[in-house]
Amino acid sequence: MTAIQGNNADLTTTDLPFPGLAGVPTVDADVKQTGKDFTSDQEVRWCPGCGDYAVLKAVQSFLPDLGLRRENIVFVSGIGCSSRFPYYLDTYGMHSIHGRAPSIATGIATAREDLSVWVVTGDGDALS
Repeated sequence: MTAIQGNNADLTTTDLPFPGLAGVPTVDADVKQTGKDFTSDQEVRWCPGCGDYAVLKAVQSFLPDLGLRRENIVFVSGIGCSSRFPYYLDTYGMHSIHGRAPSIATGIATAREDLSVWVVTGDGDALS
């Protein structure tokens, strides 16, 4: 588990208040997930030095700590380089239209409480 410094105590990613995870199925206690479990077989195609590499690696490293089943995780992206993100994760994902990822993700999360829904977007897509 990843430890996070709190005001008076150390928190782990499983202690964080993610209210949207309450109805999402978890893996069995004896199942140990790693970052590789969340890494797809797709070649990552970002420019050398792009910060998206670090974000992808960080997400792949903390997803196992959440203890969620991969089939109950969805990444929704918009348009642009950052929006290739769902291709690089071994979870469900959706490449949506420009500026609409938050709306589509809200619809998915509302319709399917058993899914952990994440939005990935870049500055141009987020601000459109």
